[in-house]
Amino acid sequence: MNTFFRKGFLGLNKEQINKYAFPILLAVSVAFACLYTFHKPSAYVLSVVFFFASALLFRLFDKLKSKKNGALIYALILAVIFFISFSLVVIHVASFGPFSFMRWFYAQDDVDSFQPDLIAALFLGGGFFLISVIYYFSSIRYRTLGVMLCTLFPFFIFAKRSDTMPNILTTLIMLLFLAVIIHNKRIRRPEKNERPSLLQIDRAYIICISVFILIVGALTMAVEKPYYQAFLEKNSRLFTPFGVSVQGSANYEELSDRSSPRNGQPSYTYEPMFYFETDSDSDEIFLRTKAFSHFDGDYWTSPESGGYIYYSQQLPEYSTDDIVSDMAVLTGRNSEGLYSVHNGYLSDEDFSPFYLPSPYGIITDDMPTNLLKYLKLSSDTSVWRRGSYYYAYPLDDRFTFTEADFALYKKAEEYNFNSDEYIEFLNSKDNSEEAKRLSDDYSNALRDYTDLTGISERLKALSLEITKDCHSDMEKAEKLEGYFSSNGFMYSLEYVPDDASIDYFVFESKTGYCVGYATAMTLMARAAGLPARYVEGFAAFEKNESSQFVIRDGYAHAFVEIYIPGAGWLTFDPTVSQYREIPNTNQSQANFGFLTRIFSLFNRISVVIVIAVIVLFFSLLDRIKELFLRISLLFKPINERIIRLYSNVIKVVGNSVNEDFSAYTPDMLREYLLSERGAVPEQLISLFEKTAFGGYNCSKQEFKSAYKEYRKCYKLLRRPLRKNKK
Repeated sequence: MNTFFRKGFLGLNKEQINKYAFPILLAVSVAFACLYTFHKPSAYVLSVVFFFASALLFRLFDKLKSKKNGALIYALILAVIFFISFSLVVIHVASFGPFSFMRWFYAQDDVDSFQPDLIAALFLGGGFFLISVIYYFSSIRYRTLGVMLCTLFPFFIFAKRSDTMPNILTTLIMLLFLAVIIHNKRIRRPEKNERPSLLQIDRAYIICISVFILIVGALTMAVEKPYYQAFLEKNSRLFTPFGVSVQGSANYEELSDRSSPRNGQPSYTYEPMFYFETDSDSDEIFLRTKAFSHFDGDYWTSPESGGYIYYSQQLPEYSTDDIVSDMAVLTGRNSEGLYSVHNGYLSDEDFSPFYLPSPYGIITDDMPTNLLKYLKLSSDTSVWRRGSYYYAYPLDDRFTFTEADFALYKKAEEYNFNSDEYIEFLNSKDNSEEAKRLSDDYSNALRDYTDLTGISERLKALSLEITKDCHSDMEKAEKLEGYFSSNGFMYSLEYVPDDASIDYFVFESKTGYCVGYATAMTLMARAAGLPARYVEGFAAFEKNESSQFVIRDGYAHAFVEIYIPGAGWLTFDPTVSQYREIPNTNQSQANFGFLTRIFSLFNRISVVIVIAVIVLFFSLLDRIKELFLRISLLFKPINERIIRLYSNVIKVVGNSVNEDFSAYTPDMLREYLLSERGAVPEQLISLFEKTAFGGYNCSKQEFKSAYKEYRKCYKLLRRPLRKNKK
């Protein structure tokens, strides 16, 4: 390493740089890996800062080590830094609640995970502790196990979520750990009763350690490793309070506080996630996860008001069956055949969600609070599997649900109510209990799901144009639903638009997947005066030979629910029908798996190739330098060529024995080469004496002859001498 740092760095001299280079790089790589899990963009910047801080702290620790009260000074610094870090955590908890730190630490990385105060606390307290431990175990008390424990920090933090450390990062940490073991073991000062271990850092040393690291790195990257899910990975809600979801879960077992992105290229394996059995004869059933109410222009979010109240016998849900029954009383019409009650069964031994993917009409209010099997939240209508607060059990759930039949849609058409007429109709019923319940339910829908945020004037104008000839809310909803299939819209998972706005989707590209369609219809319905909500879940339409619905990850779906007067919340699906195409799963999975394996193998091999190139570069460094020298001679005057070749002889011979021959006279150099090497470039030395001291102008022929002799001697000049046996 001393060939790279001749003047020192940040106050560290060459000896210190040789000693601390690998420990500092290891500390930086571990710190980067830890920060990477919380907020990737800031990890790069903070790692650069961490590099300089590590060098300065290593220098400080060196000075404290030689002072009598150095340990006390270090303890004071440690106490101050830990106090600052703890204060930052306390400030954050005071601002965001008692569970905020745990939620941040165990949550998956996303935009919301950027908490500057908590990242600063981790950087200061964790960083100072990491640097201290690595310095101590690599410089004061050399302990391989102590250094290894530091390398495990990022692996533990990555295990906090369903994620694995990138191969390149894992390999980098392992290689630097091995470098510290080999390098610092030899360079450290021996303890009492130990034989001194001297280290000569030369080209041979660099080649040996590089070859060793290459072999280990190649095996690490090339061999597939089994993946075992850690306890915290299986239980990522362990420190998440009920009702607070984790953003961006890759395995669909968590719910997000915001909707899926409307643009991008979703990657699906189309492997079965779970199975749904039911006695309903519907060809397609939407299994909901949750509804969203507010649109900020990019994402939908859950309502902030209303709390997480769940339905029970004490607080029953006012749903489709209740609405149909009350309307039958008020209108004097028969309610039979408008909805039906069915049984459902969800199962899969490998899918363990905390929520229940279920139809809208699932019945969860038929028991007292303490006996409820499922909790349906009034705020976002999600259904949670009770008993899975700390641990998600494999899906094996039976339930009952009401299904709005086609006749209910027709009945809503017959009612022919718009919003004003419906309210007037209910007010005319002399405040009957049925009318009051219907009025309150409709008022809640108007209050929570008519926000016009994110709706442009252009989109509003389109919505009003589409529904201008419609009288009832039901007719408006059906017109808006049919607009997309009759106006050239296309379904695509691969298309990435130039503009991410919803207006660009509706008016320009007309291409996208379900999230864009559902978002557009929800906003257009609200613009037309309809209470509408955006809903995410799964579309169940593929059946296997056992008549079970097969739910694959590619069947994740977004749709719309609109509150229709007299019928309640009804489901509408504006997405054009291409999403229902059942993939050739065997072929698609095989292709996907093959491409994944090829990409993974290339990713691993590329790292090995880079390491091999580095090893090859160091192995041939002298020859590369020699090649560039010989090429450069072609562009120099004859006399300058002689001087440069002679200087190179001095350098090559000196490097071979790690000595400085610059003070040797030509005669001394002749004598040394003759006695030690048995090869002397006599013509070159003679021409050097003539040109350097006598002003002689060398001819091309003389240089050509001297150059030929130099090339013959070169291998013997650069060869390291073997030590004489005593």
